[in-house]
Amino acid sequence: MLPALALRLRVRVLLALLAAAAVCLLATPAVRKFACKLGAMDLPGESRRVHDHPIPRLGGLALFAAGIVLYTRSIVITTATIITVIARNILVPGACYLLLLKMGFSMEQIKEVVLTMAIPVGSIAIIIAMQYKTGEQEMASTMALSIIASIITMGGFIFLTF
Repeated sequence: MLPALALRLRVRVLLALLAAAAVCLLATPAVRKFACKLGAMDLPGESRRVHDHPIPRLGGLALFAAGIVLYTRSIVITTATIITVIARNILVPGACYLLLLKMGFSMEQIKEVVLTMAIPVGSIAIIIAMQYKTGEQEMASTMALSIIASIITMGGFIFLTF
């Protein structure tokens, strides 16, 4: 009984690894193209840069999104999930932008705060949901959808602050 279970687990891990690799291979060119259009490039000559030619900065987004989507296995779209994603991806960074602009902060300071607030995060919420065995799928879905939506919303806030 135990060897059969171990074999099934190994097969599932191998399938997850292959699926993650396939998602990354398919998503990375699209994210790279989007980063080039957006101008999200790591340019040589800037401080602490090691590349000798421009490199897109959003490449890790495809990898991260693939891992989250595969981790969740299935995404549930509910009203609560949609409201949370909109609040997290648009309302929070937008409110920061307007508030800091009204308070007279420099555009450089506004840019740093707004882009930091626009980064999709939620690993702590997922850990808590898993710990207390409540809302796990919804939290994982919110995280996955937030990451996917951030491709557009981050681009919008980058455009707004540059």
